[in-house]
Amino acid sequence: METFRGDNGRLFAAIDELRLSIAELRVHMDLRFAEERKYIDQRFADERTHVDQSIAELRNHVDRSIAELRSQMDHNFREVRREASVNMRWLIGLMLANTSLILGAYGKMFGLY
Repeated sequence: METFRGDNGRLFAAIDELRLSIAELRVHMDLRFAEERKYIDQRFADERTHVDQSIAELRNHVDRSIAELRSQMDHNFREVRREASVNMRWLIGLMLANTSLILGAYGKMFGLY
C-alpha cells in the first residue's frame, strides 16, 4: 500500500507539473498570437497606406491629364470657331456677289436698267 501511495504522489506531482507546463504553453502561445496579430495588422495598415497613396497619385495624374486635354480642346474649339466665322463671312460675301451678278445680268437682259 505504501508503494501505491508513493506512486500516487509522484503521479500527482507529474500531473501538477504537466498542468503548469500547459499553462505556460498557453501564455506563451497567447503572447505569440498577439505578436503575430500585431505584426499582421501593422503590415495591413502599411499596405493600405501604400494603396491609398497609389490611388491618390493616379487620381492626380488623371486630373492633370483631363485638365491638359480640356485646355487643348478649348484651344482647338476656338480655332475651329474662328475658321468657321471666316468661312461664313466668305460664304456671305460670295452669295452677295453672286446675287448681285445674277441681278445685274437679269437687269441687263430685261432692260431694267
